[in-house]
Amino acid sequence: MIKVLVHGIKEGKNNIDITTAVDKIENLYSEFFGDVHIFGSLSYNADRFHFILNAKAKARLICDISLDEYEEEFIANTSFILKDIGDRLIDIDNESEGNFRISNKEIDISKYIAEALALEIPMKKIAPKYRGIDINQIYPEHTVIGSQDNQNEKIIDKKSDKKDIDPRWSTLKDLKL
Repeated sequence: MIKVLVHGIKEGKNNIDITTAVDKIENLYSEFFGDVHIFGSLSYNADRFHFILNAKAKARLICDISLDEYEEEFIANTSFILKDIGDRLIDIDNESEGNFRISNKEIDISKYIAEALALEIPMKKIAPKYRGIDINQIYPEHTVIGSQDNQNEKIIDKKSDKKDIDPRWSTLKDLKL
């Protein structure tokens, strides 16, 4: 849990600088490792807590092109407003209840940090050494033939011999898919 102590906090803008281990954050993706550094500001006015935060963490990913493991640092930005309604907090943006303890006067922000970092992991994971390089340069023994948007692409192995094809299958070459 990432807890922010708000007991006795002054109205106005307050700086936040927290470093915590990855395993202390609930629901954080397993790709992240090490420490998460959270920095930003908390503005407090009457009954509202406005968080503007950045979270920096390293992730260990598998490249979709080469299956190499690589590490990359991500910086996630998040902003949310919590309203104190007495015994609990309400997230103004999506009206969900936050974890707020009246006795300790602390707010658990781990849910927001985990969500922000999860959104930073790219759908297509490409190692930095392969970014911007054509796949034909990465794998010269294969040729990738396809349209501009990579739909219906075919991979042709340059090492294969056409003489090795069984003549019984030759009628299948005429099929149009």
